[in-house]
Amino acid sequence: MSVLTICAACGTPLKNGIANLTNYPCEACGSTKWNTRVTVDSIEVNLSPFAFQWYAKDFYEAYQKVKGGPAFSPARLTLLAQAVELAAKSLHVHQGRRNDDLLKLGHSLIKACDAAILGVYGITLTLAEQTELKKISELNEVKAFEYFWFRSPGVTPELAGVIHAVTGRKGLPDESVVEELLIKLLAPKL
Repeated sequence: MSVLTICAACGTPLKNGIANLTNYPCEACGSTKWNTRVTVDSIEVNLSPFAFQWYAKDFYEAYQKVKGGPAFSPARLTLLAQAVELAAKSLHVHQGRRNDDLLKLGHSLIKACDAAILGVYGITLTLAEQTELKKISELNEVKAFEYFWFRSPGVTPELAGVIHAVTGRKGLPDESVVEELLIKLLAPKL
């Protein structure tokens, strides 16, 4: 860090050794107004992993506020899925992955929870977590929580929404298991 005092009128630097600037005139123009310029050495901060994790925590906090209630809540499941996606992607970014890499993951929670990336942080998935992650990932990828009509392989969006409604939203993920996984993903301090 460096500090430089300059004349406010003409920009002439103050000579070293002058401690009291009260009514001290600039030698170049006579002005008695001075500015102090502080230059801070550059620092490099990688905010991206932290920001992804921060957003994930925000979605998780919102999820916690609406937790419980009916067996199916598209808003609650959207919040949980989004938190998992961002928390997992924060680990990818912390490992140096860039936007293009994240785009390849899409909204697949399975891809985002890549065992090699999680392993760097000592995170392993239980069999139950793997099972429930697959369920929430499949539904998240087709945006089943965000839209009544959604794309599903081999079925029109309209029919997919109706089938889902008629069957009572079968095969929903166990939120408590997914939440346990999310807590693991949020544990690393990035």
